[in-house]
Amino acid sequence: MKIYLAANWNRREDMVRKKEKVEAAGHTVTSRWIDQTFDTDVANAWADMKDLMDAEALFLFNDVGGEYDGSGGKYVELGIALSCGMPIICIGKKERNIFLSIPTIQHVSNLKQALSLIVPIGDVEGVEVV
Repeated sequence: MKIYLAANWNRREDMVRKKEKVEAAGHTVTSRWIDQTFDTDVANAWADMKDLMDAEALFLFNDVGGEYDGSGGKYVELGIALSCGMPIICIGKKERNIFLSIPTIQHVSNLKQALSLIVPIGDVEGVEVV
C-alpha cells in the first residue's frame, strides 16, 4: 500500500527510520519531504500535496507527549486526506485538535500497531472481495 507519513518537520530524522520500517513491511512511502527538499516553500508545499494525493492512506504522527511543536503542515495534510476519504491512522498521544475526534480516524500508540491495520497489496491474494 502507498502510505504518506505526516509529522512535524522537527521529527524529520525520526521519520527516516519510520519510513524504513514501513517499507520493510512491504509498503511504499510517498512522503518525499522526509529525505529530499526543493528550492522554495511553494515547491515543497506542492510536492507534499502531490505525494499525499499519490498515497492510499495517511499515517499522522502526533508529537511526543501530545504537545504541539511545529508548523502545522501535518494538519493541512490531515484535512486533505479527510476531504478525499483517505484512511487515516493517528499514531501516538492524541493532540488537542477537534478533527482528530472524527470517528473514521483510527488511533494507535505506535507504528507497529498502525502497520498491523494495513495489509500489503501482495498479501490480499485469495481474499474474497464482497
